[in-house]
Amino acid sequence: MLAVFDLLKLNGEDLRDRPLVDRREGLVDLLGEAPPNGIVLSDEISGGSDILAQVCQFGFEGIVSKLRISPYRSGRRQEWVKTKCVLSDEFIVIGYEPGNSYGGLGSILLANVEEGRLVFAGGVGTGFNARTGTDMMRRLKAAEAEKSSIPSLKVKGAIWTRPEIVVDVEYRGWTEDHQLRHPSFKGIRDDRSVDEFL
Repeated sequence: MLAVFDLLKLNGEDLRDRPLVDRREGLVDLLGEAPPNGIVLSDEISGGSDILAQVCQFGFEGIVSKLRISPYRSGRRQEWVKTKCVLSDEFIVIGYEPGNSYGGLGSILLANVEEGRLVFAGGVGTGFNARTGTDMMRRLKAAEAEKSSIPSLKVKGAIWTRPEIVVDVEYRGWTEDHQLRHPSFKGIRDDRSVDEFL
């Protein structure tokens, strides 16, 4: 199946300087009421944030918003904006992987709680700055433990911590093996206790 959404050239005529709304009308005229088998005209939907919320609910990556009166220009432009679905949640830090940033921090290892027990959710190594990374390392060092709080979990090179630190993380979804997709650290939740999750 081929989904078409724009018409840049027709019968040798360059249509890129025309507004998107006119180019789409030309596409409708070209395809007719019943497009050839295997070709579909993409839907034009208005509604911005409401549409994005629905798209995210269905697990899609996001939407591309276009200004209807804009001409076509190659490359990134303000008239065409890709908005990705971003999820945010709180996770419990259960360890870290050493690295070269912020006093030795590579990434923090995370868990969420399912049915009263900790479940590994992957790691996050982005989103830190000098202040938050250094603060995190100080807290991690103070919470180091001899073994993982998830008995079956093995992560090569990991340094385990007591599950005491709650963090905010943004992410794009979950992988098939229950790990965060494209996570980014957003902050430590000093106002939240791990006991609230268990």
